[in-house]
Amino acid sequence: MSQSTYDPCLLYSNKPFGIVGLQTDDTLFLAKKTFADAEDSELHKASFLAKEREKLTAETPLKFNSAIIQLVSDGLTLTQERQCANLSTVTTRTETSTRTRGNTCNLSPKEQYIAQRARGAYVASVC
Repeated sequence: MSQSTYDPCLLYSNKPFGIVGLQTDDTLFLAKKTFADAEDSELHKASFLAKEREKLTAETPLKFNSAIIQLVSDGLTLTQERQCANLSTVTTRTETSTRTRGNTCNLSPKEQYIAQRARGAYVASVC
């Protein structure tokens, strides 16, 4: 496998064909059956625990790092509703923010900026 020059968490192979996107606790890949079988074999040899592989179909969307990937008639959609709902404008005063686990905290303008940049980068990297 080769590493993308654009994203170190994006790997690819031409023979057999496969593209792998790695995130904190999820892996997403597009591959021919030979690549998928080799992936399973290597995981088993390395004794890595991994979730069961799910296949994207029109009836079965996939959840990837809180995003929903759906197969639709004209292609794919990727929805990041939860993360996008947390994006907000940075203000010049301390604001109360709700974190991903539901608890709140007070953020200075600098802390708001850092949080919003991180959220935006996360949404962009997954998309």
